[in-house]
Amino acid sequence: MSAPKGAAAISVLQLPALYIVRGDSMRDTNGVATAPAVIAYDAAGSPITDAKAQFFITDSVTDAIAAKFGDNGVLLGMKIGIVHVIGQIGNLQTPVIAIPVTAAPTKMTKPVADTAIIVPIGVDSATSIAAYSLGVLVQGGAGADTTIQGVVVTYALTPLATVTSYPATYLADDNGGMSMIDTTDVSGQASRRLVINAKALGLQFAAGALKDTVLVTASAKYKGAPIAGSPITFKIPLKSSLVSQ
Repeated sequence: MSAPKGAAAISVLQLPALYIVRGDSMRDTNGVATAPAVIAYDAAGSPITDAKAQFFITDSVTDAIAAKFGDNGVLLGMKIGIVHVIGQIGNLQTPVIAIPVTAAPTKMTKPVADTAIIVPIGVDSATSIAAYSLGVLVQGGAGADTTIQGVVVTYALTPLATVTSYPATYLADDNGGMSMIDTTDVSGQASRRLVINAKALGLQFAAGALKDTVLVTASAKYKGAPIAGSPITFKIPLKSSLVSQ
């Protein structure tokens, strides 16, 4: 078969954010109101710059729809709820994306106080690893007690000295992959896991001669400005299991 004219493939829906605040436009992390986009590709896999995309809300018009498109193509939050959106170029459509419409995020907190991590000292690096969850909670609304879904939380780690070719500490997702960004879920919570490898800290740490503390910050913005409470600092002391026993 001959290659199709125009777009042979398209990306998923490209969104500046994963939520919309009621009464506001969808905004990127810098606070700029931004429309969704779709990337088109030709038969060779190269992006097509002049392909025109269309966007549709798939919710029934008989319902009180949670969001609508403004004249500039930016999504506007109308009421608390979920809006379902697709993009289309030619005859190709993206999967449906469910976007929550929420109250404005007004505070970020650390639900659990910091505690020390006891790192096991095993025979190799695979048996010398400990992990610690770094959770935050984003809330808003009139009483600042409504959980806010879809807020991007960015984590930053102050790295420890490494005495081997692999890192002593790193941030990971729930599956163990290295990750420094999470998005709040329906309960308003985001989290990354701090992973510590005692073998990379060396014999001094195992013997208790080396003491260290990991510093991690978590930050989030709304309209380009930090949410109250952001950044949150995690200060996690490390202890060797040989010394702690």
